[in-house]
Amino acid sequence: MLHAPPAPPFPDSLRGTTVLHLAVAASRGAAGARPLLDAVRAAAVPAVDTWGASDAARLAQIHLDPPSATPALGDARWLTAGTPGRAGDILSTAVADDSPVVMLEIRGVGSDAAARPGAQTTGAGPFIVHGVAPLRAPEARPGIAHAFDELRRIVEPVDAGYSVGSWVEGATSVPDALPVPIRRQVAATADAVDPTGIIHRYRFLT
Repeated sequence: MLHAPPAPPFPDSLRGTTVLHLAVAASRGAAGARPLLDAVRAAAVPAVDTWGASDAARLAQIHLDPPSATPALGDARWLTAGTPGRAGDILSTAVADDSPVVMLEIRGVGSDAAARPGAQTTGAGPFIVHGVAPLRAPEARPGIAHAFDELRRIVEPVDAGYSVGSWVEGATSVPDALPVPIRRQVAATADAVDPTGIIHRYRFLT
């Protein structure tokens, strides 16, 4: 769910409106994505349909992120397999014109690939919810915090119990990003290979 700004790259008909944006990446190409795309196109005629073959540079643009750094706060949670049944309620939290959350996505990240050895090589769930709110002034923080609190209340039935640490923008720490045993294992590894702390530690390791 995206509050499109009144500027390119959005077409005139979508500028300044609230848009349901579907981003699909299929490593097997058009044939692998066709069943999903056909189902989506049958449900509603897209206002803009740009799906097609892409190189690596264009792949990085499918989420329509701003081209330059923008002051913002963000929240992100791992979600369980029951997420599709709650998707409408979750996305509706960002529909209002005056919502401080300008982008709210549910991203499917499930995979049948075998997990590799390591401290954390799989996600905590097959879905992620990620919200972003621009921080135009310090006094906007309370309203944004309230919106994120409401989002967490709505996702609670399908919350897997962990934040997506690297997607939580503007927080001083993210203590629930990793289970405690894994956090300790990663921190111990960091201490072993970088005892003097030359490399900056991620805030969710401590």
